[in-house]
Amino acid sequence: ADSFTVSEQTLPSFASRGYTHLATRGGAAMADGEMRVDIGDVRDTIAFYRGFAAVSGAVATDLATHEFASWGDGADGGLLRERFSAMARRMSENLRTNGSDAETVADNLDRGLSLIETADAQIALFWRMP
Repeated sequence: ADSFTVSEQTLPSFASRGYTHLATRGGAAMADGEMRVDIGDVRDTIAFYRGFAAVSGAVATDLATHEFASWGDGADGGLLRERFSAMARRMSENLRTNGSDAETVADNLDRGLSLIETADAQIALFWRMP
């Protein structure tokens, strides 16, 4: 399985020196204070948020460029066009905000995963078993 086990208790001498995000691959039973990170699940979550950002951006663009209630005639039609256009603008703004937020979440998850992988690689290279 492609996962990490992170624990401050596993390597107490490192934790006492300020290293609080130590990671080790695998691990059977988890002790108190450990956190398991499933790399595949994190990557899937990143892909989901990036996909959501792309779709919400496309829908926002479509809403912003669509002419609503063009079928309406007279004053009532103008009022409908005005209301539908205002509603579409608001929905488009919300979708752009949500898409931007989703992209930020994906970026943060990606950055966090990179930090965990880097820490794991460094520990694998430099950790000497007592």
